[in-house]
Amino acid sequence: MVFTFTKSINRNLGDCQEQDIDVVRRISGGGTVYQDPGNLNISFYGPLKLFSPKNDVLTASEGLTRFNLLVLENLGYEKLGIDNGSNILHDGKKISGSANYLTKNWFLHHLTLLHNTDLNHMTNCLLAREFEPVESSNSRYYPTTNLLDFDYVEFKNMLKTSFSREYSYPIIETELENSEITLARNLEHELYRQKRWIFDGKRKK
Repeated sequence: MVFTFTKSINRNLGDCQEQDIDVVRRISGGGTVYQDPGNLNISFYGPLKLFSPKNDVLTASEGLTRFNLLVLENLGYEKLGIDNGSNILHDGKKISGSANYLTKNWFLHHLTLLHNTDLNHMTNCLLAREFEPVESSNSRYYPTTNLLDFDYVEFKNMLKTSFSREYSYPIIETELENSEITLARNLEHELYRQKRWIFDGKRKK
């Protein structure tokens, strides 16, 4: 299980340690994400123009949020909505949040999808809480829920078909190459597991 953050470290660091939950920092902006096997992660990465002909990050991000909502609607889910341009709600409760990162006109958009997460653990680990607001928090509190009767294979197939149609770009399934795996492990060792990055956001010593 993983608890990620962008800026704030507070009392919930102890809660994470007690539950043996790793604390890490991701490269994109936005608020905190609690991670366990019941929270699906989805990432889109490509030239910004693919997602926004005008090369606009906000348009690309909001477009992908709407796209994922439509995928869920096509699977039969109802009472879905978007809040603040980046969150998907189900019956008024949050099931998905997203964040972005742009480098050299290459755009990363990633989002979560709660379907079977431990909501009690998540509440204990997150900084933003309904009964105890924290002004310095980057995260905004939302009531959350799991998306019930979720079928991962059905969702993945619908996502692939819908993406090819919406963005006129085919999706081909491939395995990661050994060079990609090696690069990821090197980045983990040299940067993402380093305290200077996790707690201070510093890339170099």
